[in-house]
Amino acid sequence: MAEWKGSGKISFNTFNTSSVVAAKDVDYPSPDTFHKIKCETRDLNGKDVQAKFYLDDQLVTTQVGAGYVGKPMYLSVELVLLKRRLALPAYPAPTEALNSKSET
Repeated sequence: MAEWKGSGKISFNTFNTSSVVAAKDVDYPSPDTFHKIKCETRDLNGKDVQAKFYLDDQLVTTQVGAGYVGKPMYLSVELVLLKRRLALPAYPAPTEALNSKSET
């Protein structure tokens, strides 16, 4: 749905193939606060999927994924905490927290 690039911009992307990508980069206000991201997908014409991307309830862009109707779609979530981890080393990264053993 959205990709934060660490530059104060957010990118809304739709892939048609691994090399054909529709992308819209926009500034987002107050990077230190939470924002609402929404993606609505609809069958456009029996073969293509229309995706409408919203930031804080405002339509940002409408894109089309060619040939996606009837195909499985995957939601990939990647959480990167590197900056926070470097700034606050006392807080473990999620994988360390999950793999740590209790000394009770």
